[in-house]
Amino acid sequence: MLGIINTMRHATIITIIWFALVLSARASMDEISITPNNLSNDKLEFSVTTNALNHGVAFHVTVSVKSDDILPHSDVHLWIVLHSGPGATEMSPAKPETRIVTKRSGHLFTADFVASRKLLKTNGACFVFAVYGAFNNGKWVAMPHGDFYELKLQDFAKP
Repeated sequence: MLGIINTMRHATIITIIWFALVLSARASMDEISITPNNLSNDKLEFSVTTNALNHGVAFHVTVSVKSDDILPHSDVHLWIVLHSGPGATEMSPAKPETRIVTKRSGHLFTADFVASRKLLKTNGACFVFAVYGAFNNGKWVAMPHGDFYELKLQDFAKP
């Protein structure tokens, strides 16, 4: 009986330590606005071309990494991004869901999609290139941190 109690005590202590470590890791999020007049920063460079269609606008977005290969934990989304005050951001998937065709190759990441006229009229509609994690001493470390590069669709195409 004493062995079961000691085992349960150790399991409880390990669980408490695990939760303390997980909860102490601060998740953070950096939002970087990409505009037609500001297409690059020290890490990435963006190129955006559009083509008007009857039912919307075709977008071709290229992301170039200035050093190393494309970041290992990165992806793209069409999200509605709303800011309700300093530090208060709400992100949700754009509806209806829009198919995005992506390709990664070395320093380049490309994305192609068609934004409907309705989506282009939606306040806060953005193409978001998300990078999760960070480099630490030249080594990639996955962590609860994200850089979100936001391209407002209305900045690049009119509905």
